[in-house]
Amino acid sequence: MPVSRSINVLHRLYAALSREAGAPCGLEFDPDADDDDKVGRSLVPGEVLMLFWICWVMGHSSRIAKMSRNAKDPLVLPDMSHLLVSALVSCGVIAEEDEHIWRSDVLAVDKGSSAQKFQTWVLTTTPGLANCLPKYVQERIQACSSSKLLMLPLVGAAASAAGPLPGCRTRCGEIDVPYPFGIGPNCSREGFSLDCNTTDDGLEKLFVFNVEITDISLPLGQTRMLNGISWQCYNVSNNSTYSNTWSLNFVGTPYRFSDVHNKFTVIGCETLAYIGDFQRADSYQSGCVSVCHNEVGLVNSSCSGIGCCQTSIPKDLTYYEVWFDQNFNSSSIWNFSPCSYAVLLEANQFEFLTSYITTYQFWYNNNGKAPLVVDWAIGNETCEVAQRDTTSYACISEHSECLNSSNGPGYLCNCSSGYHGNPYVAHGCQDIDECSDKDRNPCHGICQNLPGSYNCFCPRGTYGDAFNGTCTQHQKLPSSAKKPKIIDESQKNEFGKELLILSQINHKNIVKLLGCCLEVEVPMLVYEFVSNGTLFQLIHDNNRASPFSLATRLRIAHESAEALAYLHSSASPPIIHGDVKSSNILLDENYTAKVSDFGASKLVPKDEDQFATLVQGTCGYLDPEYLQTCQLTDKSDVYSFGVVLLELMTRKKPIYFEASEEERSLASSFILATKENRLMEILDDQVRNEGDTELIQEMSELAKQCLNFRGEERPTMKQVAEELDRLRKFKQHPWVPQNTEEIESLLSQPSVDHETYYHEIETTTSYNPEKRLALDIEYGR
Repeated sequence: MPVSRSINVLHRLYAALSREAGAPCGLEFDPDADDDDKVGRSLVPGEVLMLFWICWVMGHSSRIAKMSRNAKDPLVLPDMSHLLVSALVSCGVIAEEDEHIWRSDVLAVDKGSSAQKFQTWVLTTTPGLANCLPKYVQERIQACSSSKLLMLPLVGAAASAAGPLPGCRTRCGEIDVPYPFGIGPNCSREGFSLDCNTTDDGLEKLFVFNVEITDISLPLGQTRMLNGISWQCYNVSNNSTYSNTWSLNFVGTPYRFSDVHNKFTVIGCETLAYIGDFQRADSYQSGCVSVCHNEVGLVNSSCSGIGCCQTSIPKDLTYYEVWFDQNFNSSSIWNFSPCSYAVLLEANQFEFLTSYITTYQFWYNNNGKAPLVVDWAIGNETCEVAQRDTTSYACISEHSECLNSSNGPGYLCNCSSGYHGNPYVAHGCQDIDECSDKDRNPCHGICQNLPGSYNCFCPRGTYGDAFNGTCTQHQKLPSSAKKPKIIDESQKNEFGKELLILSQINHKNIVKLLGCCLEVEVPMLVYEFVSNGTLFQLIHDNNRASPFSLATRLRIAHESAEALAYLHSSASPPIIHGDVKSSNILLDENYTAKVSDFGASKLVPKDEDQFATLVQGTCGYLDPEYLQTCQLTDKSDVYSFGVVLLELMTRKKPIYFEASEEERSLASSFILATKENRLMEILDDQVRNEGDTELIQEMSELAKQCLNFRGEERPTMKQVAEELDRLRKFKQHPWVPQNTEEIESLLSQPSVDHETYYHEIETTTSYNPEKRLALDIEYGR
């Protein structure tokens, strides 16, 4: 829309709005007035445009939109926004070099409608509007602040929410002052205004009220301040005690004392000092007593009640005062300890010295002040509530996120992972170039910066892990290859699925994909070579029978569970393995578990269920709920893992077709044995002989939970991994070279396929839902 046409539409809308609500402060709109004409009672086009934007922020958007729809020439909001950018550039609110950034942020809005992002953009521009209006307009508006249409205090509130005005100071002395903090009017969010004062020695120092600030951290939501030290001294000349105590009041402000970093600290002999709000009986009150009768018992760096004591404070403490108990004083020990001190201070910045008792060193070293950590937060709302109000929500930068305060009400804003800067201002969070900082982001190859992250590749002609500096020249390497015996469409899909999944995951307990070979009749996936075969072979191969301690079994179970928990909880999107079994868990030269074979796996987009027309899996491991519903979930993997856990404990195979119906399934045999209180009968001899009954019972209970018929009542793999980790620590016998007989026995066995560079991995069996194998399994509930 041409500018002249937009101005004419504005004129009609302004007239209609004036008829309905009255012209703001008697200011009329003259469309023929020149922008340089600042005389009279009329507003020129640029000024009325700014007033319209202020009205929008103040909640008149629906009224303006309605008028726009009824107008002969509808008002096109994007055109208005471009006019506004031009006006803001003209009056210096937006720098010319930034004009293209602001224009690119204008969100196209359909006729008569609005969008949250558009309103956020409007808020971002609002702080400069008042400054762009001529002085006579500002004065007239201020003189009629009760106007129905426009109230400047609300404009100030919008400025507070959106960011500081141009020209605001961002530094005081040696201290950076980032928004939401600010120095001077309209430079800070409400409650975050600071003062920059020049001291007698000519140095600039930053203050909130009369408390000096030495540091501000946006990511941590913390400030460091200097807190007054309260003292009490004994005057031997007149046998009297004199003192000076401090209080600090942050009630009604964004500040609260850190309960994590601070401790109330008392120094002295025969000293009892209190901290709290003594004006209210129901408020926090505490104290700390320090006693010593001579210098002999004093110890440097010790603050445990002899010469020094410390106590913690509660969360959400915003006010305190210090008080000395007059029944404790230095009258009897004044000759070596004349004074006592009490202060709330940053604990890790304090170290007790015995000279603090015998001299005035503690006071004079710190000029009567001690470092204090003060947390701060935005408002009193949670993130969930605050995000509903876009006019006041503080996290306005792209790539920012909201975190609830851990100390009292309110929330904080942080830049998202891979970004840094100020999340409280527009465009404040910028991408981190990880490649420019090799110390923090090691890359021993070719570094590629990405939005929010980076990648690191081995140079051409090499392979390995460039992050860890293990790129080496291509050579003949031990590896294993997976290729189907026949190739059809389903095998092609399985091949592509496994290639996709393994190319995006990296975990120490998941077999690594080295590459693929496509220039052959049957395509192959090439993996790292895992030398000691499968867990199934270790458990069930009679030719490899060997000492196999419970601690080793527990470690292998924990490593396998960690891999599956990674797939379910850390991969994006999550991955369901779909065929968890002992033959898909490989063992390397140190018998570390490596989960493999992702041909039956599923990528799980958020909020999407996985339904199968062909049930895949292995007999004995299949989730019965999956068989009934054809719905594959992460709890299907949990059930299968429960069977693997039973294999480790019993050294029995999951299915015995030659056994009786009652004992054909390992899962049903286990459930029946636990119900009949004969668990020990089905355990492997070595497990039973170790006699660790409590650990065996806890592992059995975990297996029972995994085998629950109802998937929703099974634990997650993350919970399973955490429980196995707890049991390993409980066992206090990690698999390290301590059991010489076991280690030598395991390592003396020939590794599987050492003589070849390739071995085939067992493929997955498929089942038709209409012809399911009837498994007689009794499930724990």
